[in-house]
Amino acid sequence: MENKKLKNKKNARKPVNKGASGNSGTSVRIFNAKAFYIVLILVLTAVLYSPSLKNDFIYNWDDNINVTENPLIQQLSKESVSHLFSFSNPIPEPRLTWFSYALQFSSSGLNPYPYHLINVLLHILNVLLVFLFINRLSKNLTTAVVAAALFAFHPLNVEAVSWITGRKDLLYTLFYLGSLLIYLQYLKKEKPWLFLVAIVLAEFSVMSKIQGLAIFGSFFILDFFHGRKPDFKLIAEKITMLCFLLPANFRPFHQFIMAASFMLVSYGFSDKSASLFSIGKNLNKVTLLQLALLLLCIGSYFAQWPVSIPLTALFIVSVAGKMTGNPNLPLSERRRKIVLVSAITLAGAIVLFIVLKQDFIPPEYWGKYSVIDRLFMAARALSFYLVKVIAPFYLIMIHPYPEAGASLPWDYYAALPFIAAIFFGVVLLLKKVKDKALKRLTIAGLLFFIVNISFVLHIIPIGGRVIVAERYPYLAYIGLFLIAGMFVSRTYSSAEKTARKVKTPIKYIMLTLLAVFMIQTYQRQKVWKDGITLYTDLIGKRPDYAMAYNNRGFLYSLGFSYGKPVQHKVNEAMQDFNMALRLEPDNKEAIYNKTLLNIKIQNFNEAITACNQAIQKDSTWLNMIYLKGYAHYKTGANKEAIFWLTKAINLKPDHAYAYYNRANAKIAMGETTEALNDFYLAIKSDPDFADAYVGRGIMYYETREYDAALTDYNKALSINPKNIHALYARALVFMVQRRKAEACADFRQAASMGHAGAIQMEKDYCLKN
Repeated sequence: MENKKLKNKKNARKPVNKGASGNSGTSVRIFNAKAFYIVLILVLTAVLYSPSLKNDFIYNWDDNINVTENPLIQQLSKESVSHLFSFSNPIPEPRLTWFSYALQFSSSGLNPYPYHLINVLLHILNVLLVFLFINRLSKNLTTAVVAAALFAFHPLNVEAVSWITGRKDLLYTLFYLGSLLIYLQYLKKEKPWLFLVAIVLAEFSVMSKIQGLAIFGSFFILDFFHGRKPDFKLIAEKITMLCFLLPANFRPFHQFIMAASFMLVSYGFSDKSASLFSIGKNLNKVTLLQLALLLLCIGSYFAQWPVSIPLTALFIVSVAGKMTGNPNLPLSERRRKIVLVSAITLAGAIVLFIVLKQDFIPPEYWGKYSVIDRLFMAARALSFYLVKVIAPFYLIMIHPYPEAGASLPWDYYAALPFIAAIFFGVVLLLKKVKDKALKRLTIAGLLFFIVNISFVLHIIPIGGRVIVAERYPYLAYIGLFLIAGMFVSRTYSSAEKTARKVKTPIKYIMLTLLAVFMIQTYQRQKVWKDGITLYTDLIGKRPDYAMAYNNRGFLYSLGFSYGKPVQHKVNEAMQDFNMALRLEPDNKEAIYNKTLLNIKIQNFNEAITACNQAIQKDSTWLNMIYLKGYAHYKTGANKEAIFWLTKAINLKPDHAYAYYNRANAKIAMGETTEALNDFYLAIKSDPDFADAYVGRGIMYYETREYDAALTDYNKALSINPKNIHALYARALVFMVQRRKAEACADFRQAASMGHAGAIQMEKDYCLKN
């Protein structure tokens, strides 16, 4: 008896903590276990992604657009930041992502290591947020651990982490998950400031990547999961979100509309018994709620938002309902009316946004594929992501669009019945689930996946070159990982005989799956080592894809490998360009790159022949016209060079290089006055064109205008301190001015860089007493 009492006392010290799946354990153990598992996952993630720290930029796959050749991130000042975040300036990429690049460029320049380090750290932070989000949503440790581990180690996430341009997926996910965590707190505490913080983080997500707009749907999912009634407060919140999150070019009166809409949220439901159709007893008085809605309508109209039309309709219906509504109707019936009206108006807002604001979508895309084609494209993309979540094999950097105007490949047509079969299978399985909490969480996970993948399913046309991409489901997969974690947790917590039998197999299957994912992830990072390695992998899997050969050939011709310039591989580059042209004879990029390579290796006659063939097909092809003029100049055919360079200038009046080379051709023909004018025009077209200053300085030197020449050489060296021609030319000016120490300093520096004339002058002039 005494032993029994002691046993009961011992058990009494162990408070039970049950999650959504019903498992239990001590609070102390759960705390310790939570810390242990998340630290273990984070450490493994850091180790797993450490190889990517050695990776290079992909110099011709968007890293050049975003970082290496992006002037907007290569200076950090009050003016540049203001330009970056000014909504009056069109920015092609997410502003906050570019700002993160600007911060790094100011401290690290073009060293790829810090950029990759930040990407890895962002992924680690996202893993932590996934763990916290799933744990808070499911209230179950096992579910959170499994979901976080799958997210941390899944091979499809490598593209977002190991590719520097993938930063936008990492950054928008960081703010997205942070916003959802704050919103969960708001649902619990109902503090307006929490809702405001959630919206601000959501806005940061959208500013990191436009796909962050999907958070609008995710908030609704969390409302559903928490059993919120669809009253006016909920609708008002979402209208407020819509005002905050619409793309920047639709909100010139942004602050005004935000203030009006937030007033709508703050005061619109102060009377808990209120309804949009019946507020107060005075039917002739427009209430504060309706006044706020009217202000929102007016602000939307002047801001030229399509949403102004359905908002106005909602205002009219609310006034009409207020004046004619039956006060005897129960509150639940009146709320059902407002939900219906709000749903219709919000749907109308979305449709009008798409139809009336087509500049949000590339205009050329609308007529490229039919609506039916886009339906099959969406099914094909969705089936790809569903298959790859459990079988992430045969990964490839690019899956190009199908050929427009032709029949789609067979797998596009097969994808629709495949998706339909999965849908009906899921519905049948959910009908058999008796646990309401489990069913609700499963539906929430599925909806989270669908909402967050919908932006890249091509239902609404999107730009880019790919029908699917490995980085696209980075955030969306969290919904499926939630379901996977819940399945494992449910199996372990169930007391059913069948569940007990499969516990051990499930454990080993999950561990094996994670091990396979980790191996795949580790190996996949090697593919993203540099551009040449990446395109070689693509060619091995898609040997019929011309773009891969052209892009690899371009890198061979530049001489980039593993973060360092290397010797040009001319033969390999030429073979790749030829292969690209064999696959696509009219591939303009390959034609241009091959011609440029011929000029680099001084095969000017072959370059001129290629230019002639290209210009016959397209008489306005600016690049080929310019290259023809340049090639003629290099062969000494200055008259022909001037003719073709002038033609290039006529097509592009601010073509700085055309002015510069025409100036040199005119000097060769003795037309010095016209040449000097061309140098002026080159500098006017590009004030940072160092060689143009050197060319003009030489002309000043030859006319003995030494001070003017010195000014131009100094300007050239302020732009590029290692400009060897400017150093040598400035040394000659110093020598004429009898400034021997300064002249010898420049001769010495130019000689150390290999300038033959400077080497000789250092011997003949500087070393003499």
